[in-house]
Amino acid sequence: MKLFLTGDIQIGKTTALNKALRSGSGSGGSSDCGDCGGVAGLVTYGGPAKADGTRDVYLKAWGAPDAYDDDHRICERLSPSGRKAYPEVFETTGAAILREALAAKPELIVLDELGVFEENCAAFKAAVFECLSSSIPVLGVLKKAASGFLDEVREAAGVEVLEVTRENRDSVALLIADKLQASHFRR
Repeated sequence: MKLFLTGDIQIGKTTALNKALRSGSGSGGSSDCGDCGGVAGLVTYGGPAKADGTRDVYLKAWGAPDAYDDDHRICERLSPSGRKAYPEVFETTGAAILREALAAKPELIVLDELGVFEENCAAFKAAVFECLSSSIPVLGVLKKAASGFLDEVREAAGVEVLEVTRENRDSVALLIADKLQASHFRR
């Protein structure tokens, strides 16, 4: 199973992913379900609100504590409409997280969220495709945007992409949970 969710911003992609992983896990409902056993991978998350209300974006290993430093910052919000990307973080921290995930041989690799900042990040993209070519099930989120990298992920062998909409977002978690069970993922 190589399943990616896509859809509009804030439609509920990550919420559905986490809800599916929590079902049957006994987790206390942590925001990134880091205590869902047998899971490794990477997640992106917003940092604390700045004075202008914007939030920088960071990445971390699945289940790791949030870190608000330059080794984890992938995007700095300069204003509500302006941003500065740090693709080198994908090349260093991001690629290392994925290599460690593969080496751990988890029951599931999570990639939440792949986007356009990674377009020119050769080491990170190679690590993503190693995950996709492995026998380990992958559950991820793809930004709904056109880019060579995202298109390659969408078209990779065995990848299924499910669009999350307002109409289906409440049922998507159940569909994911069924697919996880069929892939023999034990929560």
